[in-house]
Amino acid sequence: MNTMPLAVCLSVACVLLITMAGCQRDKAAGQSVSNGISACDRATKDAAASIAAGYITLKEYPPLPAPPGHDEYIQLLRERCNVTYEVVSDVPQGVSKNDFIQEVRCWNEVMEAEIRMKHGEAVFTKLHDLATERWQTTVNTRGKQ
Repeated sequence: MNTMPLAVCLSVACVLLITMAGCQRDKAAGQSVSNGISACDRATKDAAASIAAGYITLKEYPPLPAPPGHDEYIQLLRERCNVTYEVVSDVPQGVSKNDFIQEVRCWNEVMEAEIRMKHGEAVFTKLHDLATERWQTTVNTRGKQ
């Protein structure tokens, strides 16, 4: 008997339970609803479906200036965790900016919980530290030329 589908289902269910609690605290921010579903609830459901389909993506909205080492960090996420990173430049039509910001936050909470579950609680800190180290090495190397 193949236990992989069961493991995926349990993983998604666990992520949903964890993040749904987080969504309740910010429900007022995502209160405009379509079909009775808050922005956070919709994002949580969509993120869980994405994980179940094997796609893990972190989103950024609003787009922010990238700090030093950010490109290296994104590359490490992709290489070591098979995570894609999407910078969303526009709010989808028919969605308020505040609701969309809440959707992205809730989406990322689900994705980050899944990434931590697969790669350890300290995965983001480790990747950030390594990215910073790589960036600093690149800067130091350029300065010596």
